Amino acid sequence: MKLLIVALVVATVATSVKAQNPTECLTTVETDVDYFPDKVTAEDSALWSVSYHNTYKILRNLDSNSSYLLYQCGTTPPEETDLYDEVIQIPIAPHVAIDEVVHIPMLEQLDQVEAIKVFLTDPQFISSPCFRDEVTAGNVVLVDRTEDDTSPDLLQNQPTSADQVMEILNNVSVAFVSPFQTEIPGVDTYVKVSFYAELTNAGIFEWVKFYSTFFNLESVANEAVEAAADRYQCVAENAGRIEADLPNPPTVLWAYYSDYCLGWSVAKCPNYYCEFASSCSADILSDDDGSLSYSVEACGTKYMNVAELVEFGKDADHWIFPAPNWEATFAEFETELSVMKAVQNEQVFDYLGAGPNAWYEERYASYYDVVQDFCSVVGTTSPLPGGRWFRNVFTHDEGEPGQCTAEGKHSILPYNFECLQEDFDLPVHSPVAGSPVAAPVAEAPVDAPVAENPASQPVAQPPAGATVAEPQTSSGGLSMWSIYYSGAVIALLITLH
Repeated sequence: MKLLIVALVVATVATSVKAQNPTECLTTVETDVDYFPDKVTAEDSALWSVSYHNTYKILRNLDSNSSYLLYQCGTTPPEETDLYDEVIQIPIAPHVAIDEVVHIPMLEQLDQVEAIKVFLTDPQFISSPCFRDEVTAGNVVLVDRTEDDTSPDLLQNQPTSADQVMEILNNVSVAFVSPFQTEIPGVDTYVKVSFYAELTNAGIFEWVKFYSTFFNLESVANEAVEAAADRYQCVAENAGRIEADLPNPPTVLWAYYSDYCLGWSVAKCPNYYCEFASSCSADILSDDDGSLSYSVEACGTKYMNVAELVEFGKDADHWIFPAPNWEATFAEFETELSVMKAVQNEQVFDYLGAGPNAWYEERYASYYDVVQDFCSVVGTTSPLPGGRWFRNVFTHDEGEPGQCTAEGKHSILPYNFECLQEDFDLPVHSPVAGSPVAAPVAEAPVDAPVAENPASQPVAQPPAGATVAEPQTSSGGLSMWSIYYSGAVIALLITLH
């Protein structure tokens, strides 16, 4: 099977010779001129839409049933502005607030991480090295400063008076928040973001276009989406080529133990990990119709006990454990789990290859790299240079996020990327390359940066009917935190007075 070689050269808006969306206010306006030649459309996403009208855009979040009138600075907004949840002048000023770390890599894709000036939740969950540098420099106000385990370097340059904090909050141009967010003292303009509710990885990533409309950076978003799709396709085609030489496709168990609910959660498709398995030419063990045995009822759902988990996954070649508690889990259930093939062959992987927070923060905006990391685990492609999220729990220690780089400030996606077969072929010494067995090629080294759910960081809930085989956690954007953000602002202001 031949590999489709895709050459990708990403050009920035600054080097484009065609007409561009305005980056500043207009000084003269012609009503019949289309001032937004660069446009985006939702092709893979099902939960947002946008329409263009010469001097303004109408953006809708279909999941939260919210709408936004975005009008070009220097023009007059159309009448009937009361039809929209927010009326926003664009391009927005670089004074953005966010309520979850998952917004960070989306804005990094647009080279707008420095536009973030207010962070509304617990700073200990920040993974992005570049954003941490912004916080350390005092360029981002931290609303929640109460956690004892927050790194002192993040707090050293924070404003010390309530008046300073309120002035910064009053200057926020837009707060990107979860659909459950309520009022935040001092902040007037909210934009609800629901990419977590999409059912495909490409649909999630395409929300970078949604963000881009506020900055008039549609051309950058289009290039990023196209580049991500090309890279994902390249990895998938290489995986199919390698899998064709194997006697059987590799099998994957995706399951974790909830030490809060005291049960085992297993994969249910459709879900993002099912898509990764399919793209990697692997079979994922899943209970799509809920017909398997679940003896544990807790936390509003059903879980397997350890005997049921072992029966379900004992023959899987590889086990991805999407939680941070493998060590404690294995210590408790070592006898039972030791009969499983993946445990015996030391083919168990968690997502701590870049530390406890990177997976939750970045995997939504880096799905093109997650698929390669997944494929390297199951042995159908070479590992990412430097590794990534999935680390072998038997052979590697927990990783760290790494340092901020010039590329990271602009975009997580590599520019001038060329998808070549030799970059994805298995190493000659690989057990998969050398013999027809479905063993993994490599695991995520400990020093790789990137990214899902850290020990206590939640995502907003999945859409109705969807099930996520990942631990429920406790900080970031769930409805219960909507009140928390408002209270945190008030508490901070009281403390500083």
